[in-house]
Amino acid sequence: MAACLALPSGALGQVTISIASATFSSNPGNLTNTGTPSGFANSTHSVTETSSYALGDSVRINSAELTSVAATTWAEDASFRLENSSYPGLSTYFHVGTGTTFSTQVVTSGSYRLFKASSPGSWGVAPTLLEGTAISSGSTWLIEAFDKDDDDTSLPDALGADIEFVISPDYDALDPILFNNGTIVNAANQGFGGDHASAITTGGLFGYQSILPYSVADDFTVPPGDGWDVTCVSGYGYLQGTYGSPPVSPISGVTMKIWNGSPAASGTVIATSTVLRESRWTGIYRVTDTTLTNAGRPVFTADAHFPSLRLVPGQYWVTYTLLGAQFTPNLMVPGSPTFAPANGNALHLNGNVASQAMYSTTQTAMPLTVYGRPARNNITGNLVLQDTVGTFAHNRNIGWQLKVGTTTLGSGVITATASPQPFSLTIIPRTGAAELILNGSSFLRRVRNINLTGSHQGIGLVTMRNGDVDNSGEVDAADIDEVISAFGATNNRPEDVDVSGEVDAADIDIVIGSFGDVDD
Repeated sequence: MAACLALPSGALGQVTISIASATFSSNPGNLTNTGTPSGFANSTHSVTETSSYALGDSVRINSAELTSVAATTWAEDASFRLENSSYPGLSTYFHVGTGTTFSTQVVTSGSYRLFKASSPGSWGVAPTLLEGTAISSGSTWLIEAFDKDDDDTSLPDALGADIEFVISPDYDALDPILFNNGTIVNAANQGFGGDHASAITTGGLFGYQSILPYSVADDFTVPPGDGWDVTCVSGYGYLQGTYGSPPVSPISGVTMKIWNGSPAASGTVIATSTVLRESRWTGIYRVTDTTLTNAGRPVFTADAHFPSLRLVPGQYWVTYTLLGAQFTPNLMVPGSPTFAPANGNALHLNGNVASQAMYSTTQTAMPLTVYGRPARNNITGNLVLQDTVGTFAHNRNIGWQLKVGTTTLGSGVITATASPQPFSLTIIPRTGAAELILNGSSFLRRVRNINLTGSHQGIGLVTMRNGDVDNSGEVDAADIDEVISAFGATNNRPEDVDVSGEVDAADIDIVIGSFGDVDD
């Protein structure tokens, strides 16, 4: 998930952003707040499809100029604090300044890791919302430019201009891992600073070139069933050099190709991505068995985004090349006292010429992670609930089922707050004739015939008749009696058939007007 914030010149460095929900399949890493906040005004960006997101371990600063701090604070080290309404009293801290003065601090573009409560120094000024914490949809972010030595979380304490940044969580916190072929870690917590190490035997192969014209390849299998909706595929790479702590990724681009067979045989490319969704440090260093704490080869992910990729069951291959990093480490056997490579069937390609990726006499495997979800389709439309007011005084719940013969492809509840009510129903992908069955509250059951296409589709308006207060399947005298009995009630009742907030004469008229109507 990403959220961008722009503060106008002279505005206090604190603003609330409301995230109604977030979708990563169509907009990963680029959920931008397009509103222009003014003072403390809310600015809202709403998208659909997923119910929650998770805080990651870094923030991408596009630009920021922090001009001053309040007189009562320590003017030191430009920083950001984030708070979320789901976790009152908890904050997350990002250190962006490097000098001793907060005034007129221009922040260099780049990624900055959050400071956890256990971090050294004075950054544990308040309980910290840790990376990976699940955040509810509809919650609000409070984002404040602040000074690290000020522990007042209730008031803004900075002036800023043109602050814009992106909160970037780990992709695996957003979409489940569908496939992972192993680890490169074989010396856990034995590397630089107590981080993990991926150790080779001295004199062994550090990794394979993964920069043009070279690429690396490995395979994965989609199991029998409905297939996968893939959103992201991660490769891995490193470039030897001198890094800070934590290391900032040098990877600036990726070309990821998915093949329907081996690139060394008759496989063909079925999908290509050149969109680098994110590149982040894995917490792992590539080292030798005699230099376990060497920090010159931190390993980074290269997360390629696939906006709409459905894979049916079968075997697939992935090839990737990197920009900014030259090598990809191979998988290792965890905890191996001899720092042995893991067996596999990976390939190394020089252009179109493929050869086995060997580590000594072992054909090894390349690290590969596939993210996404089991294949699903969305049926979208608008539910028209007849004889109701525009905006309801109370919600109305309409149950739904989508069936092919006796097989249920999906079911759930549409919560209507008005008529028409937009809906999006998630189902198992199928093609052919199906029935959408809708039923609930004072509305007669409606059966809508649909010809499924096997992909997302819209079905337009679906109209439901009103007046069946007792849900018997027919609008009859019993329904009139129910309304008369509840006459004058203002609580949430099915007898309030027009959902106006009161059972009144209008409800009797609606039942009389629908008298004799029956379920589909």
